[in-house]
Amino acid sequence: MTDTTDLAPASLASVGAVLQSILQYAVQEEKLESNPALGQARPLALTSRDRMFSDQSLKVIWEVIEGAAEARPIGPLTGEAFNAISPTTALALQFLLLTLTRRSEVAEARWNEFDLRAGTWTIPAGRAKAQHIHVVPLTARMVEVLRKVRARHPTGSVVFPATRKDGVAMEPRLLTRSVARICERYDLPKGSPHDFRRSGATTLIGRYHVNRMLAGLILGHTIKEGAAATSVYDRYSYLPEKHRALEIWGDHLAGLERAHEAPPPALGWFGAASQ
Repeated sequence: MTDTTDLAPASLASVGAVLQSILQYAVQEEKLESNPALGQARPLALTSRDRMFSDQSLKVIWEVIEGAAEARPIGPLTGEAFNAISPTTALALQFLLLTLTRRSEVAEARWNEFDLRAGTWTIPAGRAKAQHIHVVPLTARMVEVLRKVRARHPTGSVVFPATRKDGVAMEPRLLTRSVARICERYDLPKGSPHDFRRSGATTLIGRYHVNRMLAGLILGHTIKEGAAATSVYDRYSYLPEKHRALEIWGDHLAGLERAHEAPPPALGWFGAASQ
């Protein structure tokens, strides 16, 4: 029997809903006389997900994965060794943080999805949660991560391969476990790779004044602002604006210790820097 004690509240609620559906189907197929779960409350109510990393937590996480990516066993703050994350996993976490994409999109990335000449990473609809093609503009920092991982794994179709499994993509849950280890090791509030996305979007919108629609596009969401018909006719990709916003996010991560020394650049409606 599966142990559900470590599942998140949202996951437990989803399990209850699935069980309800299975039992109801058994009733319809006359395998059961009645649904024993009918009328039962869901195991736990769904709660809004508002968890995000502070700048201080992001600073620690960035320093840890930057050191691990270079195989430098030096942790932040204490100077003690921290070898729980492999260089390839650290590079995947760096790429995840820089792109603000989903863990599965990074862990299962293929080299044929990248066009370094055009500076784009095209996540196919079949791998994107929203079931539509998501084009991520590549910044210089992202390309540097790709260069480093290619140097470590010069052959193969997957970008971030599993340890000791040639040709097999990294397991997405490995990224979740790695973030959990960092949080535990350095006494940070609990967090997950998905919280990178919330932290990045909140920072870009609240601190750098990136338009909410543009932030949504960076996260791979569909346009929901304005009339529904507008999105049918609006075929503009917003790649330059997304690229500029992701550059600002990368600068923010790399310079957190200096984040408050100068006022952030104001961005206009579409993310262009105000003159």
